[in-house]
Amino acid sequence: MTEAQIKKLCTGETLWDKEIKGLHVRALATKKSFYYFYRTQSGIQRKPRIGGFPSISVSEARTVAKEMAVQVAKGMDPSKNRKLSRLEPTLYELFDSCMKFYWDLDRFKKSGWAKEVSRLFHANIAEQFGSKKISDISQIDVALWHDKMRSRPYEANRSLAVFSRLFNWAKETGREIENPCRHVKAHPEQKRSRYGTQEEMSKIGNILRREAFRFPAEVAYIYLLIYTGSRPRAIERVTADQLEPLITDDGTVFGRFKFIGKDGWEEVLLPPQVVELIPSEPFNLSRIRTFWDMVKQEAGCKDLRLRDLRRTFASLALSSGQTMDKIGELLNHKSAQTTKTYARLLGRDKEKSAVKVAQSIEEILA
Repeated sequence: MTEAQIKKLCTGETLWDKEIKGLHVRALATKKSFYYFYRTQSGIQRKPRIGGFPSISVSEARTVAKEMAVQVAKGMDPSKNRKLSRLEPTLYELFDSCMKFYWDLDRFKKSGWAKEVSRLFHANIAEQFGSKKISDISQIDVALWHDKMRSRPYEANRSLAVFSRLFNWAKETGREIENPCRHVKAHPEQKRSRYGTQEEMSKIGNILRREAFRFPAEVAYIYLLIYTGSRPRAIERVTADQLEPLITDDGTVFGRFKFIGKDGWEEVLLPPQVVELIPSEPFNLSRIRTFWDMVKQEAGCKDLRLRDLRRTFASLALSSGQTMDKIGELLNHKSAQTTKTYARLLGRDKEKSAVKVAQSIEEILA
């Protein structure tokens, strides 16, 4: 078979190749196309189209036909595989499916993880891999992508976890595919130990009191983090109608609300100092971040994050004489790696611990 012979073909004529058994070109009314004829192990005839001439040359058609012949010899069905490949989802489509049927569950939505997953995917994964078929993504592709984010180990590792979860979802929904993230090692992460010193917290307290009239919601949000040690995601979702009043034996009024956190149901106790600060509407996170940047700048602690206030709470609680097991209970810790020892706080012990810590914080802020 030569290109000159193909050009001479008339409509309806077929020319078989002498080098590759099964390879032929057929002339139609408007075009000439290469096909490869073979039989599956069960005897079914297949004749998949390789491509049109002259877009594909004779040598290119032979190369594709040889690859198909090898697959047939191994008992595979290349025509069926090509059809399945066309039906295979892109990573975008797989993400949409996983988001709808997995991450959209209440436990992920209420904990805020579903929102974070979407951010990680669109910020770090989608641009490079979103339009690719999932079988076209190799381990080396993932390894090189992950290595480029070495300077941001936390972001890189969380993005890798999302990436890996997508391929596990593909397997769980019946697709035979290897997870290319499986053997990609996470970057070492330096544990953050930053917390607000007493001097810094005193300055922050002065600023919060001064700005309470101009920025009531923003000040309330930061006070809530300081006085409860809660994760920011827990506080940003609470509204006044979710609070459950809790009155101790001596008449102290607490507020309590429960939410689904990353480790299941968690509860936060609001001491009297901040019970009245809970708004009727959800907090505006964008305004809070802008306000917090201003507070950090003025207080001289630019590297102090909102999440570090949780660690600050723990250090102040320890300084006020609380034991590690009580601090772990107040912070809803579940792992021995987070706090050294654990013991459930029974009766009013938890409320008493919260009162003592709140009084200690109040002294520093004032």
